[in-house]
Amino acid sequence: MTVNPKPSLLDPDDLSPNQLAKRKKIIQAAGRVMVRDGIAACTARSVTAESGMSTSAMHYYFSDTDEILDLAFRGVMEGFLDHIENAAARHENPVRALWADANAGFVGSSASVGATGEHGETLATMIWFEFHAQGLRPGNITTVKELSDRGSAFFQDLLERCGVDAPQQKAETLYCALLGAAVRDSLSRRPTSEWVASLFAALALPLP
Repeated sequence: MTVNPKPSLLDPDDLSPNQLAKRKKIIQAAGRVMVRDGIAACTARSVTAESGMSTSAMHYYFSDTDEILDLAFRGVMEGFLDHIENAAARHENPVRALWADANAGFVGSSASVGATGEHGETLATMIWFEFHAQGLRPGNITTVKELSDRGSAFFQDLLERCGVDAPQQKAETLYCALLGAAVRDSLSRRPTSEWVASLFAALALPLP
């Protein structure tokens, strides 16, 4: 799988509600396979088995499997970003909102991506890195860049509200550091709040 989708032959705007539902069913099935088994497992066979749809239906609604993978990844990660943004929205104080945002990125994110298992909170970040690596090989990282920019922009807004110096640079650094730290610390099982506090201290960010 190259993660380099061809342009779709079908315009979703031209599909009926029933056809859109079938298309969505295939995308959601691919997302479940991705979360459960990894991106490499998202083959035409596994997605048809998960969705209950035929191979011919996949070929009708999508140009290739890579298009399905790209849309599924976008759906999974948009759910992940929605999850952390919603956590911050529950706090009026920007410092508390920033802290909640950073912690929520990995605490409970298993629910946001439909992950299961004792340590499902790291799955979103593992999927992110896996998709990013596969996208770099053929030189197609459009989706990853769009979603990365969204995550960094949200942190930047919070940092600006906190009155932090150089908010754009620190937002990009914090976002990347949180992704990397989540994978690293999945081995040591440190409490999330401890390593988030370490990152905040390293970047001279305010603590609640």
